[in-house]
Parts: sequence; structure tokens; C-alpha cells
Amino acid sequence: MAEVSGLARVSERLQYRVQLSFLSEEQLFQPGRLPSPTLRSLRLEVQLAGEQAEATVTDADGMCVFKCFLSRDTECCHLGKDTILISLGHSSALLKFESHAEFSAFSNTLKTCQSQKKEYSVFSQRTEEASAVQYFQFYGCISQQQNMLQDFVRTATYRSAILQNHADFRDKVVLDVGCGSGILSFFAVQAGARRVYAVEASSVAQHAETLVKSNRLSDKIIVLHGKIEEVSLPENVDVIISEPMGFMLFNERMLESYLHSKKWLKSNGMMLPTFGDIHLAPFSDDHLYMEYYSRANFWYQTCFFGIDLSSLQRAALDEYFRQPAVDTFDISILMAQPVKYTVNFMDAEEKDLHRVEIPFMFQMAHSGLIHGLAFWFDVAFVGSLVTVWLSTAPTEPLTHWYQVRCLLQTPVFAKEGETLSGKVLLVANERQSYDVHIDVLVNQTGLRSGNILDLKNPFFRFA
Repeated sequence: MAEVSGLARVSERLQYRVQLSFLSEEQLFQPGRLPSPTLRSLRLEVQLAGEQAEATVTDADGMCVFKCFLSRDTECCHLGKDTILISLGHSSALLKFESHAEFSAFSNTLKTCQSQKKEYSVFSQRTEEASAVQYFQFYGCISQQQNMLQDFVRTATYRSAILQNHADFRDKVVLDVGCGSGILSFFAVQAGARRVYAVEASSVAQHAETLVKSNRLSDKIIVLHGKIEEVSLPENVDVIISEPMGFMLFNERMLESYLHSKKWLKSNGMMLPTFGDIHLAPFSDDHLYMEYYSRANFWYQTCFFGIDLSSLQRAALDEYFRQPAVDTFDISILMAQPVKYTVNFMDAEEKDLHRVEIPFMFQMAHSGLIHGLAFWFDVAFVGSLVTVWLSTAPTEPLTHWYQVRCLLQTPVFAKEGETLSGKVLLVANERQSYDVHIDVLVNQTGLRSGNILDLKNPFFRFA
């Protein structure tokens, strides 16, 4: 949603009588006269409140047929004395007013919105500009899109979840958040969707548009280049689909964008995925722990080209131990049954993900040194026909998410049958990631350890 600032703080509602027509990009550039509006006797209501202006067109029964947010970025032009054309990405809305007075009043409202000082969107407020640039450059690469498409578990599971719940898509309007190459949008059309709005902020949006046109689906899939927090849709949707999961489920903070998109969801709408579970369990791995120590051995040198580097050895060690290890492992290293923490995407709000606290208590199944906590996640696609699961567990086929392990600064010893309690606290940061605070306690002996890790800077061991 485009943000609008500087409007009157007192809520104001303006109403007009209009006729409406939707035009495709091809129609706009065809020679000759534009078509006359096809939807007649409609009511246009513009709501000015706080820092946004929302324009909604409803029919005689009060059903919404068009909605957009007016801002300084709204692209429009006047046609004649009583008609305005508003651009909506690859389509446009033609509004014909019943009187010149109403046309002039709406034009003045639009000018007021366009003259406002631009405010940062919700996304920009929570994200460092440098991080966002790097993020969208990364996902703008076709090679990275290929990497995700070739993750068979990921792609095939999404297709199964959508096609097996075809009843939820047939003749429905769908929103694909962060569509990338558009693969989920294509699946939605295969399941019978009437229209799909595919929103993508990176430059890969142009490639998604190319695929849509080459597959002759321009009448079904509308690619909108922009962030979901900033774009405007012409209508509310029945289903939201997305692939918003990062390492350890939360990394990249795209889940917040996914939750933000619910502003376009109808009251009886659905979201796929519907909820996510993050699992954690203590593990023992001497080799991994010593590998982290050995990475800092370079800084032990006292005569590196005549220079003593050893004063940085401690700082290097601290930095390495702040890196979560991204790889896979055998479940035999796990020392207790995992604990699960669930996020219901239908109910959760963006602010709920700013600080995620996961308390735990494990009963040790084995005796030994605990070197850290292992993490993986599952997501569930709950449709009206079937529920489909996508799992990144170490017992399941490997995905491009792998698993994540967070080491303790100092291992703690626990015996079989003893309890290990504590909490994991994930604190969101402006680098589109989280600081991971871990605190553990062996209840019987009082042994305590912990660590603070930077999820933005993992150690990719699988490479």
C-alpha cells in the first residue's frame, strides 16, 4: 500500500457517482477512442483519515468492485471534462463522473494527495536501505530464482497444496506475495483462479511478466512491480499465497510482509501457507564446536609478515561463534525430543514477529555435552480439501533451507533424565533478520550457558 502523509487529521469521507471500466495495457495503446465505461451507476467513496486516502467503488448492492490508495505516486491523467484514468500497474481504471462538479472535487482531492511529502512505507521504516538494496538485487537474479525452482521439495509441495485444494482457487481472485518468477501464480491459474495479482519488488518482476506473456496468461496474471507494503490492488482477494520463509523460518523478515498483505484479504479468505512451526532441540557435536575454534587459529599468529595478530584472536572467536551454522545433520546428535513453537499466519500481526520468545524445557534422553540448539521448521497449507505439509526436518528430504544450529559459548554437561530449561529470544533488526539470544540452564546442577547470534551472518557449512 502506498503511504500518504500530511492529510487532514480529521477523518473525512467524500462520495461521488461514477461509471467505471477496467482497461488492459494493450487496450491503452490501441489506436482510436478509449472504450466507454461499462459498469454504471456506481458509488465512489474517498476516505481521508490520518495518513492515508482510500478510494473504493461499490455497486448498488454495496459490493466492492474497485479499490485503490491515493498518494503522491498515483499515476493518472484527465480525459475530457469529466473522466480520469488511474494506472494500476499493468491495467488501468477509467472513472467517468456524473457531473463536472464532482469531477473537479475528486481532482482536487487527488492533487492534495499527490502534493504530500512522501513518507517511508512500513517496509522502509523497519529496513536499512543498504540491506534492502542487497536483498532485492539477490532475488532479482535469475540464477537465484532457478535455485529455488530446482528445490523439488519446495516447488512440488506448493504445487500439490494449490492443485489439491482446487476448490479454493476455482474462479477466485488470488494474491501472490513476493512472486519471484511467478511460479505460484501459474499454479493458482492451473487450479482455476480467475485472476492473480503477482506482487514482486525485485527486478525479476520483468522476467515474471515475460513468462506470463509467453504463456499467454496476461488476462489471468497481473504482475505488479513493487513492495506489498506500497502497491495498490484494484480489489480484495479470496486467497493469499506466498513463499515467505527464510532460514530458521524467520530470517529475511518476509513473514511480516506476508502478514501485512492481509489488508487485501476478504473476511472469509484463506492464506497458504496457513501456519508455521519452528522446532528446536539440544545437540552434541564435538567436531562442529572444535571447527569453530579452529577457524580462529589464523589469529593466533605472532609473526604474520612480521606482525603480531594474536590480539584479535578473541574478537575473531567471538565473531565466529555469533554465526549460526547452516547445514544438515544426523538426528543421532540430538539429545532430547524437540520443542515446537507455532505462528498462525491467519491470526498473527506484524508486531508479533518483532520479538519472538520461545521458552523450552527438555528432558535429556542421553548423557553428554550440550554444544547448542538445532532448529528447523514446517509449514502447513490448510485448504478446504486437504492439508499439505512442507518440512525442513533433518529426517526429511533436504531443501535449500537446510537446518540451522546455534552454538553455546561454553558447552554444558547434562545426564540422562535431567532437565534443560531456558529460552530463545529472537529480536528483529533493521538488516531484515534477527539477533538470536539463547540462555540454557541444567536444572539439577545449576550449570548455565548461552550465546547471542547474528542470523543475518550465518556460516554456510554445506558449501
